[in-house]
Amino acid sequence: MHRAGPDTWKAASPDGEVTGDLLDFAHSLTQTSSVVDLEHTYLREVVRILPMPMHGIYHLNPVTKAVERYAATNVSDVFLSRYEKIGRTEDPIIAHVMERGTVGYSLAVMAPERWLESTVYREVFSLHGMVHAAQAPIFSGEEMVGTLAFGSDEERPALSPGELARIDFVTRAFGLALETVQRAEQLARRCEQVEAALDLCSTPVAMITTATEMPQLNRAAQRLLDRTVDGRDLLYRLVASPAPHEESFSREISVRWQEGGEGTIRAHSRASAANPEALITVLECDADRPPLAGPRWAQLTPREREVALLLVRGLSDQEVAQELYLSPHTVKQYVKSIYRKVGVRSRVELTRRALAEHADAD
Repeated sequence: MHRAGPDTWKAASPDGEVTGDLLDFAHSLTQTSSVVDLEHTYLREVVRILPMPMHGIYHLNPVTKAVERYAATNVSDVFLSRYEKIGRTEDPIIAHVMERGTVGYSLAVMAPERWLESTVYREVFSLHGMVHAAQAPIFSGEEMVGTLAFGSDEERPALSPGELARIDFVTRAFGLALETVQRAEQLARRCEQVEAALDLCSTPVAMITTATEMPQLNRAAQRLLDRTVDGRDLLYRLVASPAPHEESFSREISVRWQEGGEGTIRAHSRASAANPEALITVLECDADRPPLAGPRWAQLTPREREVALLLVRGLSDQEVAQELYLSPHTVKQYVKSIYRKVGVRSRVELTRRALAEHADAD
């Protein structure tokens, strides 16, 4: 496969210059935020710069080169279905594109009379009188990942070299925009995975992207800060850098708990190398996990002790079930047993007793 060289970028118009309308078109593609948005923008804008009314986008599997999805305008579903069933394997245009990696045009790959007599024209392209049909390869790096299709009826003259160069420019612009959008979508998926993983993490973590945006807290951090009298606003004091442009720093403050008593929360923050305003902060708490030592707690089984520790940390029955991979019903039975053995009637009493005995032990 031979990919067209960069000279075609300079031949987007008959005088060899990339014109303003082409630059505006390319810019509109760069403003899209998803592959679907890119397709819609392309199909809306391309008719303004190419005198061909019928357009299609085909995404190919990079390994098998089979069509994975397509979008089109001004062509019927019957045409699209028939092309995929019987036309693609017979189409000399797509064969040219796949072999050479350059624009293929019906009246260039064969004589006009041969095109009109071909099986693919009679069975498919004749549905719309598509005498003028062209396809061009979409590349991601050096890999062909799709094609753009262009069509018009016999009322227009043959495509000129300048128009073919425009098709090549349009396809290259689409390919670059597609690469950008796919990278952005991949990055967004990775961010979602990271956020999901952090939510499952038992370590309290806070992320700050910019000074003007709300911090992102994983569930462990939310639970910890919500246990304090000051609540989540406490985080702003913890992440206040002691010196300008400090790459990493630690800070600790005394807190009062909603259930009574006092404790200390420490925050270890590190700035992003790419963005000094972005911080990731790990929180620690002295009173977060009381040891539950003493004869009262010795009555608990190892599993009941695990459940009790999570209850003291402020987790609900449902959250305890998720943390320990138990059913909510099983957790409720453990909670009843813990209350009975420790001699309390609620989470508040359980937490106060645990914290009070922890303080007395200190």
